[in-house]
Amino acid sequence: GRLIAELAKEQGMEPVLAGRSSEKTRQLAEELEMEYRVFGLDSAEGIDDGLDGMPVVLHTAGPFVHTARPMMEACLRNGI
Repeated sequence: GRLIAELAKEQGMEPVLAGRSSEKTRQLAEELEMEYRVFGLDSAEGIDDGLDGMPVVLHTAGPFVHTARPMMEACLRNGI
């Protein structure tokens, strides 16, 4: 996630970081001067809230065997 965030910033993009760990996500967001959100992938409602207003998602949270399905389903529910 860090490398992708850094490359996005270098390209002039303004990504919103998201993560399950409040401390790690906040620390990286502050370091890169980016907005951030914290939410887990164990609750459909929590994911939906975390994705609110997002036009696109680049999902990098692993292990993908456990994290991909809930994120894909949330993106479909939210028209992302």
